[in-house]
Amino acid sequence: MPGDTAATERIDEEPEPMVVTFKSRDEPEFQKPDHDPHGETCAAAAHSTASCDRCGKSGLVPTANLEYASGFVGGPEREVICEDCA
Repeated sequence: MPGDTAATERIDEEPEPMVVTFKSRDEPEFQKPDHDPHGETCAAAAHSTASCDRCGKSGLVPTANLEYASGFVGGPEREVICEDCA
């Protein structure tokens, strides 16, 4: 609405960055079981490779978090940062 400064301030504010934990493919949840060496684990299917927007650290992050941070599921686009940069 014209003249509504509260609404303008909310739009102009930088959204809070999304703080994520980067995981490695070496972690147990991403390892394929010995009895089924083919395919992909559920954890691997639900994660995507990403990097911290501030320091460049990279690893696996839940894909749902990346979709949210990108603004694909509503809300503003926001930075994805590691715990060290938070």
